[in-house]
Amino acid sequence: MRDDVDGRLPLHSAAFGHHPHAEVVKFLLEFNDLNAVDRSGRTPFHLAAMKSKTKVMEFLMSQKGIKLDTTDVDGDTPLHCLTSEGHEHLLKAALATGCKVKADKSGRTPLHWACQHGNETAFDLLMQQEHTNKVKWPLMKAKEPLIFAAVRGGNPKIIRKVAPKNLHTIRDDFRNCLLMIGASSGFIESVEVLIELGCTPDKVNNKGHSALHLAILEDKEKVAKYLIAIQGHKDKADKKGSFAIHMAASLNMVGVIRDLVEVAGVDPSLPEANKAQRTPLHLAAFKGLVKAVETLLELGANPKAKDDFRQTALDVATAKEHQEVVALLL
Repeated sequence: MRDDVDGRLPLHSAAFGHHPHAEVVKFLLEFNDLNAVDRSGRTPFHLAAMKSKTKVMEFLMSQKGIKLDTTDVDGDTPLHCLTSEGHEHLLKAALATGCKVKADKSGRTPLHWACQHGNETAFDLLMQQEHTNKVKWPLMKAKEPLIFAAVRGGNPKIIRKVAPKNLHTIRDDFRNCLLMIGASSGFIESVEVLIELGCTPDKVNNKGHSALHLAILEDKEKVAKYLIAIQGHKDKADKKGSFAIHMAASLNMVGVIRDLVEVAGVDPSLPEANKAQRTPLHLAAFKGLVKAVETLLELGANPKAKDDFRQTALDVATAKEHQEVVALLL
């Protein structure tokens, strides 16, 4: 009997529920098809793999006739799910069965998934499969090169293994280079190894954002502080006229504000490179960000600086009724 909503058998539910038990799954196998698919095209093993139900997966894999290359509505197979950490023994066993290695609808193979999980053991197992069984990963059909998944996964060893010679020239559809992707993902290890391999922090995407900008906008403070330390005062305004210090002030990132001023030598009263001419203090005051305002004042920001509307930060804070900020600026 199938569930009306998901088209699942009791076996599906037992395989991935909150309290899955191999004995219950074993009992239900007497009445349910081992490889039955629900409305999303997923088998019981597929669901167990998605939820990391190791004991259930081990039991199902021991059953004769188990299919490990069934694709769901997204083109994902159980093999994709087994690339996450802790499932390496199951991945190895699955590969040993000779199951077909497929790409999902975005062209991403289990190899992409292993890279994005940062799972070096799974990556090595899959690469070994390519060499021993002459499996050709359909990488060219993917919407992005394998290195993008590796950078997002944050494992520097995998990045080194898949890094192409033209590493520093690769961009995505938004003109993000690999360093920008690493910075916005927040993996300091990715950023460090990419710079070591020749990527530079001066490139910008189609919005004028640099790796430093993206680290700030994605609230990756550790990466932002590292980039400030290595690039110094080489920041450029984005296409809206904002510099890194304006972004940090707008997001209350006081540690980044402090490093931009004290390490990189940025003027704490730097106006935007646009018609508005707002300073970091204006932006922090507008949002009522007490800590950012306190930090900027401590670092020497000019509270009397005016924007294009002839308003000071105090005028802005008063208009927005941010009383704590008003008190600081009086």
